[in-house]
Amino acid sequence: MIDFEIVDNKPVFSDTIVHKAANVVTTQEGSLYYSSAFGIDLNRFFDPDVEIQTETFKSYSVQKLAENGVNVLELTQKNNILESIFNYVVQMQEQKGFVAQ
Repeated sequence: MIDFEIVDNKPVFSDTIVHKAANVVTTQEGSLYYSSAFGIDLNRFFDPDVEIQTETFKSYSVQKLAENGVNVLELTQKNNILESIFNYVVQMQEQKGFVAQ
């Protein structure tokens, strides 16, 4: 599915799965009234008393995306002085036949 929006008075087309993936990694788990299990538990990683490695967060984010129907094809990391930027290449999961829940 393709999303359509107007940005700076110009039409912009983008894949819907990109927006879904962005919502999963930016929504705090438990913040949505209707879907409390949606998103990532960012508070777990921002707790100053707990030291969690970057690889753990990357694995966790890929797992949460997969739980929400998003396949991660590639995950790259760019390190700056005070932050790391993660770039995800994603696609929608294809479901064929019966899927056990």
